[in-house]
Amino acid sequence: MRSSPRVRLVAVWLLSLCAVLLATAPAEASRTDCSPEPGWPGQDAAAASQVVSLVNQYRASQGLSQLSMSQSLTNAAAWKASQLAFDGPAGFDHSDYLTGRDPQTRLQVCGYGDSFGENIALGQPSAQAVMTAWLNSPGHKANLDYPYWTAIGVGAAPGPSGYGWVQDFGISNPDPIATPIASLAPTPSATVPVAAVPLASPIVAPPAAAPAPAPATAASVAVQIMDRPRSRTRKRTARIRWHISGPAQQVRCALNGRVLQRCGSTGRTLHVRGGRHTFRVTVTGPGGTDTKMVRWRVLRG
Repeated sequence: MRSSPRVRLVAVWLLSLCAVLLATAPAEASRTDCSPEPGWPGQDAAAASQVVSLVNQYRASQGLSQLSMSQSLTNAAAWKASQLAFDGPAGFDHSDYLTGRDPQTRLQVCGYGDSFGENIALGQPSAQAVMTAWLNSPGHKANLDYPYWTAIGVGAAPGPSGYGWVQDFGISNPDPIATPIASLAPTPSATVPVAAVPLASPIVAPPAAAPAPAPATAASVAVQIMDRPRSRTRKRTARIRWHISGPAQQVRCALNGRVLQRCGSTGRTLHVRGGRHTFRVTVTGPGGTDTKMVRWRVLRG
């Protein structure tokens, strides 16, 4: 999930999607701030703290830098974890259920306006269980292994479908903006090697009954973004590079919703105008499909 202010990095388990819509009309109308709605489960601060400790223990074992807690990333992660726990599988996505608010906007509303990455999960019973699930998923592990993070915020909230879990990573700490969304942080300085990594795809815990094993012949395929434009730039040439693991049968690309005729196996160079842009690469293999998105803004003038 690399994610510049837009981040996307599949789950090893699937949960049967049978959930009851619990949101009320007032909640639907007000899911636009950084405060969990009335009736949503609260943050389990102890579980969230355990995840932070496990992340830093893991990064230390890999020779990576330790991450400090960011209040704005924590607020954004806690909001999302409460929403996941309340809505269950029906609302399980990086974008917010019912409103469609994307992760970048949520983080900005909560006070963070720089490059970021995000992992989410639903149903794991403990901090150790969710860390194990993330580390067993290549896309989520890539977020945990990204060397340029400096900050982290974790959300953990119990609900009818089990815990909602969220990790939000950032390259800035202290937080780059102090007020909601009125302005974005300036482009990271040249000392920052690259902007974040994509948002990892959602990961869901298995149901109580043991899930049926995947067919032995279904080899999985995954795509990981390796290079991307800065989240805010004046350059009108965007070079996006990716790595595909597993047997890929088809690679498709789309820019701003329009399917591109050419889509390389390792990357694509785009020439764009000023404004906001969204690039999507989708890889299909015998075991399924994986998609990653890159979002950025070309400043005008």
